[in-house]
Amino acid sequence: DTVVLGNLDYGFEKANQFGIACTIAPCPCGDRYEGFPKDIIEYNTGVVFFNKTKSATFFEHWKRNAEIVNADLKVFMDSDNSHRVLKYQDQASFCYTFNEMAMHPFVLPLNWNYRPRTYVQYWGELKIWHDSLPVPNEVYKWNSDQNEPGSCKKMFAINMKRPTPSV
Repeated sequence: DTVVLGNLDYGFEKANQFGIACTIAPCPCGDRYEGFPKDIIEYNTGVVFFNKTKSATFFEHWKRNAEIVNADLKVFMDSDNSHRVLKYQDQASFCYTFNEMAMHPFVLPLNWNYRPRTYVQYWGELKIWHDSLPVPNEVYKWNSDQNEPGSCKKMFAINMKRPTPSV
């Protein structure tokens, strides 16, 4: 459910420099998981750049934490306001591991892991489209225009079907 739309060299460069590069999750509140500290940052695991050597210890800890961290997450569905529980949410143990190790990834902007049903606008070129919906042709045109030499980085607003907020 991801489509690469732009050059990813910068993500790999930052992973080589910092060990891991990723974006913040659309709902960045890690304390939505039981027992997590208030204000812990939840990073998105949908797109992760990493340097194997520099991040090896992190991935060992994350693997261990994935087996022991309670990652149950209640989510609301967008049609009838019912909910379901997601089991084994990998982002919970991912953010828990960063917190446990007092480590931080390099944070890429949202256009590096763009969720069109969550974010309505972005600036500049989209790097990665993260959704099961097909990429609209207007996005390909937008990216092409944003890559023209001397182009001004502009805001793009997109109108995709968005989930109905729960009450």
